Amino acid sequence: MSRAPSIVLIQSREAGNSAIGTGFIIHQAGEHSYILTCAHVVRDVGGEAQVVAGKQPAEVIAMGEHDGLDLAVLRVAHFTDRTPLSLRASAQAGQTVSIQGYSKYIQYRPLETLNGRTTQLFLLSDSQQQRFADAWYITIENQQRLLGGYSGSPVCTDDGAVIGVMITSEGEQQGRAISIAALRHIWPTMPEGLVGAGAAPALPPATRATPTQPVVQGASDPQAGHLKELIRIYTRRLQILEIQRAQRGIYTEPHILMEIEDLQQKIAECEAQLGIRKPLEVELLAFATAISSGTAAESLDWRRYYAQATPTPALWQSTLIPELLGLKQRLKRKKATTLLLDSDTRLSAALAFGYAFRQTTGFQLRVNQYGEIWTTEAQPAAPAPLTDPKADPQDSAGRDITIELSSARQNIHPDVKTWLDAHPRLVARRVCLAVSVEKINGPAAMAIARAIFQLMRDQRRTSPPPQTIHFFAAMPKGLAVLIGWHLHTCGPLQFYEKLGDSYQTACLLDERW
Repeated sequence: MSRAPSIVLIQSREAGNSAIGTGFIIHQAGEHSYILTCAHVVRDVGGEAQVVAGKQPAEVIAMGEHDGLDLAVLRVAHFTDRTPLSLRASAQAGQTVSIQGYSKYIQYRPLETLNGRTTQLFLLSDSQQQRFADAWYITIENQQRLLGGYSGSPVCTDDGAVIGVMITSEGEQQGRAISIAALRHIWPTMPEGLVGAGAAPALPPATRATPTQPVVQGASDPQAGHLKELIRIYTRRLQILEIQRAQRGIYTEPHILMEIEDLQQKIAECEAQLGIRKPLEVELLAFATAISSGTAAESLDWRRYYAQATPTPALWQSTLIPELLGLKQRLKRKKATTLLLDSDTRLSAALAFGYAFRQTTGFQLRVNQYGEIWTTEAQPAAPAPLTDPKADPQDSAGRDITIELSSARQNIHPDVKTWLDAHPRLVARRVCLAVSVEKINGPAAMAIARAIFQLMRDQRRTSPPPQTIHFFAAMPKGLAVLIGWHLHTCGPLQFYEKLGDSYQTACLLDERW
């Protein structure tokens, strides 16, 4: 049976405000229906006095923070023909889910269902770092598109239970969702039993470990394989315990704290036997909702710069690039040459991080990509899973070129064409290619990064050479870091961050830094 009758369109009363979002009915009582959506949707439609839900004026009765626990509860007149959705708390990653929401299509507002999968589990908190909630990255499948308007959509399991709410998108193939368990934080007076209990995240048995820890290419004997497997098991267990510690704060039981210390020691001992260099953890918080781990040796907090939009080129030159270079100098003084980036960050920041610590500076990088560690020490796969580059001549008066990297699921070339139409006589040719497989691992990402570097260098050698390369890409954070790490002798490279349906100018990579 379709869930559509329980899902409503959120709009604004204000004339000229075309912002939309999605909400869904979670409770009926007396003359009222109660709808859950995102706090930032309430903000986007003009604030609490302007919300319309399912064509009815809505009263906001509970409100989280649009940059933290991004949920809001609305109250409207009773919907007689709609049934509340069942809510169930769950903290599991790797689940198949469906997301049903509204989007804009000309003058229409279609309600469509997307299929996806929860991937990496992380934590969100309020601005005071006192209340925590589980959240997931969600990958959209089957070349479907996560468009504007899906904020507030229910994230449902195969049996129809709502386990989360979509809060942000990162392009059209990935987004983030907050667990329905966060509802109790913003609506402490909610009806008892509204959110059903889900299975707690189980500690993994030794026979079913999830690969999460990096290992340097090398030893392949049985003893090395056993040590690598132990690292994977210990790391997965440690991740779950650290989530529990973050949720419970000062009330964490002593036995959990002791086990965390024991696991950290065991991992260090296994790594020492394998000859793995211990990386220094570095944080680059470049999402408004990013949460600090509290364990990083060095941290750059750029959340305020990414709160509303992508930082401008002027801000990059005046502030962000100097901060990255300052971080590099501090790490050199510490003689730290192997770094682990294990934080939530936008593509522009990830690319700039890789470039600041690029291969020619002597650093090796590791990136936590959905629980798998991608490392610059990995042997690249051969061949790189890329389509052949296609050159498309443009304006003969142009001095620049574009390099456009689509993913297997997201074709960015039409959106780049829109950008080019707004910037005529700039580009002499477009060079377009795409990742040819839907899922990539660390070695494949290294191969792609190396191929992109080679392509840029080859384009620099054409006559006449381009003045600036304009780089557009749909890619995961880890690949952005690896591409940045490879770049040198490529001349000025201007990267663009996609926000909504348009591209915005981001960081300029050049020889000055």
